[in-house]
Formats: sequence, structure tokens, C-alpha cells
Amino acid sequence: MERIKSNRFTHRILLGSVLFGLFFGAGNLIFPVNVGQLAGNNMNIATLGFSITAVLLPVLGVIFCATSESETLESLLVGFGKKYARFFNTVLLLTIGPFFALPRTATVPYEVGVSHLFPNINQKLGLFIYTLIFFTIVLNMALRPGKVKEIIGKFINPIFLTCLFLFFVLFFVKTMGPIDPIVPDPAYGERAFITSFVYGYQTMDLLAALVFTYVVISVNDFSSDGNKRSAVLDLVYAGIFAGIMLMAIYYVLTVIAVSSRNIFDTAANGGIALGQIFNHYLGKLGTAFFVITITLACIKTATGLTIACANYFHSLFPKINYRQFVFIFITAGVFVANIGLTAIIYFAVPVLNFIYPLAIMHVIYGLIFKHENIVRNKYVLYFTMIGAILELIASFPNLIASSNLLTNTLALYHNLPLARFGIEWVNFTIIGLIIGSLISRIKSK
Repeated sequence: MERIKSNRFTHRILLGSVLFGLFFGAGNLIFPVNVGQLAGNNMNIATLGFSITAVLLPVLGVIFCATSESETLESLLVGFGKKYARFFNTVLLLTIGPFFALPRTATVPYEVGVSHLFPNINQKLGLFIYTLIFFTIVLNMALRPGKVKEIIGKFINPIFLTCLFLFFVLFFVKTMGPIDPIVPDPAYGERAFITSFVYGYQTMDLLAALVFTYVVISVNDFSSDGNKRSAVLDLVYAGIFAGIMLMAIYYVLTVIAVSSRNIFDTAANGGIALGQIFNHYLGKLGTAFFVITITLACIKTATGLTIACANYFHSLFPKINYRQFVFIFITAGVFVANIGLTAIIYFAVPVLNFIYPLAIMHVIYGLIFKHENIVRNKYVLYFTMIGAILELIASFPNLIASSNLLTNTLALYHNLPLARFGIEWVNFTIIGLIIGSLISRIKSK
């Protein structure tokens, strides 16, 4: 019995390591650094706000999927209607797959690292060569999904964490200066918590949690007792373990970023700042070290995204096999990545503004109400969709300016009770919940 418990604990740590590895991409390195440089001596409250959306919500997403015991995200959301479940799942996977997140895993390491390592080469050609090498590695890993737990959990993750740990040791041996004198950016003054709370959406980890949980389920082959409850707990503990690792690394990165303000001005983004910090400690070697660290982080995430997308679309179109879909998504990743990071972010923002309210609603509402009441589900979804559409429209300032109706509508929307928290759409979800609950009670009587 003791041996089984020991094996189960080791297995859960390994699963947690795999889940952490899938989560931790380029954004998870650069966004907390950006928060730290802007938050200054308000870093503690800023880190708390950032961690709610970048750590707590993804962990809740893992728990939501694991405890539902559903085989897929689509089957989990079928209580909102089969067509909607397929629509949401498709948009989600295309967003964190070939259209935005997958190509971003290659463009971020290149633009914030490789391009500075080789400043004199043709950057368009350099990006193309780098993305070819990057996605060739991802292709080989994604074609062996059964080996993901071994490759990521036992090899890539330890190497990546060792690189990061060595960097942290360098910092604590010789810091760049005290934190207390660093004055926060105006946006992180009195509103440090709210600003960083909203900024945490940029990691896209809540969306990833709804996908990666099922990737981990597919490689969860521990069967010492065949107990379904144990398999669910495996995922819950793995999610918590991954969340603790994310939180610890975010905090240290934020401390390093604040300290760096004693030497550097606030950088345009966290990637540039992190590159400057690595270069400060190790010179040209530091830039190379940074490139290796961020590339390892992104290869893990890209592999998980490719596997998830290929599995889902193979289930929709069984005549195209899994391997063929892997090649399709890898090819799309190379193509979109070479459009450039700025263009990817520009087109991604409106889509994220639309899908994030729906994703948060599904996780929080699902954990509380379990999607058991079809009538209530319908009204919660309808009203949340209104908020999501308004968030989408708000992403196009030129469109808004061209219409007085849209201008007035958005003005009212941004004056709703929860607007100061950046979650105006929640007002609609609450209204939908109240109306749905009342109508459900009336019908049941």
C-alpha cells in the first residue's frame, strides 16, 4: 500500500510537471517581467492581481475539466447546446492553435532573442529559418503523443527549469538594486491590482487549461488501482502543483524586473526587458542563454497545442488522420509565424476579447452549478454572449467612431457597475443567471 501511495505521488508530480510545461510558454516569461517593471514598489499587489487571472483561473479550469469526468471539452459544454459546444471548441482551438498562440510560440523567441543575437542578418529570412527548425522539432514531438509525458516531464522541463534556476541564482547572488525606491507607472499606482488582473488574460492560460487538461488526461496511464476517482484526483493535484510552480516563478521574475529598473528604463515589453537582464549578467552569452531558455519554454507549449488541435479536428473529420492534421497545423504555424509578432497580436486581441468572457463564465459557472439546468444554462449563455460581442466591438475603435449608435452603446457599457474592474460583461452574466433561475423555477412549478 505504501508503495502504491509513493508511486501515485510521484506520478502526480510528473503529471503536474507535464501540465506546467504545457502552460509555460513565452508569454509566461515576458508578461510578469513587464508587470514588475511597471508596478515598481507596488509589485506585491500587482503580482496578486496578475496571479488571479494567470494562475488561479487556469487551475480552476483544470479542476473544472477534471472533475466533470467528460471525455472532451465539447461533451462537457453540450448542456449549452451541441451546436454552441462545437462552435466554442472550434473557435477556442483555432485561437490558441494555428491562428494565434501556436505561431506566437515561435515568433516571440525569435523577435525578443534570436534577432538580437544575430542583428546583422536578413531578419525575414532569419525568422523563416528559425520557425522551420522550431516547428520541425514540434512536429517530431507531436507525432509521438504517447511520449509527451516522458519527453516534457522528464527531459525538456528539467532542462528548462535548470536554466531558469541558474538565472535566478545569478540574480540573488548579485541583485541589480533595491525595490523600495522604484516608483510605479501611473497605471500601476492606485490601480495596480486591477490593471495587472486584466493584463493576466494575455497569457491565454485559462483557454489553454480547457485544452491541455484533456492532453494530460490522454497521457495519464497510471493504472495501479484502476480507480476513476484517483485518476480525477491525479489531474486536480497536477493542476494545483502546476499553479504553485507558476506562482513561484512569476513572483521571482517580478522581483527581478523591479530590481532591473535601477539600471534600465522601462522596456517596451517584457521580452526586451528580459533580454536586457540576461545580457547584463552574461553579456552575449546571456542572450544565447535567454534564447535557449525561451525556446525550450515555447517548444513544450507548441507541442501541446498541436496535439490538442490535431486530436479534435481528427474527431470532426475522421477521414483525415491525426498525422495529417499535425502536418496541416504545423504548416499553418510556420506560415502565420512569418507574418510577424505585431500582426499576430493585432488580430488576436479582438478574438481574445470575445472568447475570454465565455471561457471564464464556463469555468466559474460550471464549478458552481455543474451545467445541470438546461433552461438556466441557456439564459446565462445568451446574456454572456451579449457581453462578449460588446467586448469584441470595443476592440475596433475606428468602427465605433463611425457610428453614433455604437459610440453611445459602448459608452453605457463602460459605465456599468463592474466596469472599473475591466469585467463589464459579468453584469450580463449575472442578469442571465437571475432570469434563467427565475424562469427555471417557474417552469418547474
